[in-house]
Amino acid sequence: MKHPRVSVIIPLKDTLPYFKKCCDSLFVQTCSDMEIIIVDDASSQDISGFLDRYDHTQKLVYLRNEVSLGPGACRNQGLDIAQGQYISFCDSDDWVDLNFYEHVCNHLDKTTADLAMVSMKREFPFRNKDNETYMCHYSQHYTLNPEIAIHAMCGDYDNIGIKVASACMNKIYRHDFLQRINARFEEGVYYQGTMFSIFTFLRAAKINCIPNVTYHHFRRKGSIIQSFDVKHIKDFGSCCQTLRKYFVDMDQFETYKDSFYRKCIFLFDLVIQEIFEYVPSEDLKKKYIQQMLEQCLNAVSAEEWLTFLDAETIRRHLQPDIHDTTLY
Repeated sequence: MKHPRVSVIIPLKDTLPYFKKCCDSLFVQTCSDMEIIIVDDASSQDISGFLDRYDHTQKLVYLRNEVSLGPGACRNQGLDIAQGQYISFCDSDDWVDLNFYEHVCNHLDKTTADLAMVSMKREFPFRNKDNETYMCHYSQHYTLNPEIAIHAMCGDYDNIGIKVASACMNKIYRHDFLQRINARFEEGVYYQGTMFSIFTFLRAAKINCIPNVTYHHFRRKGSIIQSFDVKHIKDFGSCCQTLRKYFVDMDQFETYKDSFYRKCIFLFDLVIQEIFEYVPSEDLKKKYIQQMLEQCLNAVSAEEWLTFLDAETIRRHLQPDIHDTTLY
């Protein structure tokens, strides 16, 4: 049996108002040999009728969970049945360039890279051409080894002119690579895309960056990142502990220690921003900040933090209103 060239796995839950643009970008791809796997995670609306409007020249697989399992489990369900030579993930409120899969698959056909990454652009409800934001942008080809890719993803290499997004959606993987390393998403937790990226990067031989094609990430109010609940706090701790385990299991913690700390700081800052954006009560803010600090110290000891941070960074945390330390 001939396998599709690429399988695209889409977890979906209650995003039907945004899903049309996603489908419009997938069902008219210039790549004519695709498998589109939609995993409906117990949406309140039945979307099977919505899909009937599309001309299914691409192979379409629709699964529906009667109980919500979360995006990590949905992606694993897609991986379990995917038949494509390559694997990609797309969120149901995002979209891709119309030549996305043909362009990236053609590139991978000519290389030995285990996966490829493309530019990732942040899109807003109201378009502003004067304020375009890229989470990562590639104007030329790059071939990265795992060490450079992980350092760049964690923000260690911002000053050498390359960024790597933590998300899994702007990447295409060789299916046999994912099978060989037994790559799975962590289930029941937020930030599982970041964990999947670190897990796969650690085991890849080559990672390519491809120009001239873009994944469009929609900044939607109410999404996991654009919201807050106490699960963000617990899962922050789980994510940091899981990342540490990934590095330790590969005997690579010393190599990536600074990257690990930097990624923990990034996630910590993200959740603190969510608390201040979405929690109105002063008492609750302080309660959640205390819980964040407790989770933080469960993943990274105070001694480790103090060793990693420079003295000036620590001082700015303790004296945020003092900018001039000169004694007069």
